[in-house]
Amino acid sequence: MANNYKVKVQVEIAACGDDVDDAPTKSGVGAFEHVISAEQAHSIDACEQRLLQTNYAALRDAFAHHLNAVSQQYALGVAGSLAECEVKPYRVDGEIGRITFDTYWVEEIEETADDKAKCAFPTLHAQEWYRTTGFKEVALVYGSVEKSYRKTTALINRVRHQEEATP
Repeated sequence: MANNYKVKVQVEIAACGDDVDDAPTKSGVGAFEHVISAEQAHSIDACEQRLLQTNYAALRDAFAHHLNAVSQQYALGVAGSLAECEVKPYRVDGEIGRITFDTYWVEEIEETADDKAKCAFPTLHAQEWYRTTGFKEVALVYGSVEKSYRKTTALINRVRHQEEATP
């Protein structure tokens, strides 16, 4: 059984005859494509922004897919079957952006389960988001310098390439 995980990234910029699109489009799990104009591809600034926009969309998708799989594996290990689990959304506010994925909650834990939790991740309440260490560092450092919620929010959304993600 595999105990480790490989994180693999491949970026390709190639000429094509497809029509230009406004935003990255999903082409698979953790895979996105973005057709940009020749003018954008030849501009250092415009090309960089399109690469980051496409990259962050792919990162968020791959991360959510992975965490969903971790939750499934955990639930199978505790309950033995996903049929006995309740599926609930789990929200993460991270340095790569906001993501939501399904988690599998084991409602009925056997007495022999010892210290097994109902879910693979920390329990959240109501509309709470799990905030990653990276997100907290960015928010704390910039927030303490600027002391403006609006400016901090704008910067975080800009850095994560996810418009209006943080209210």
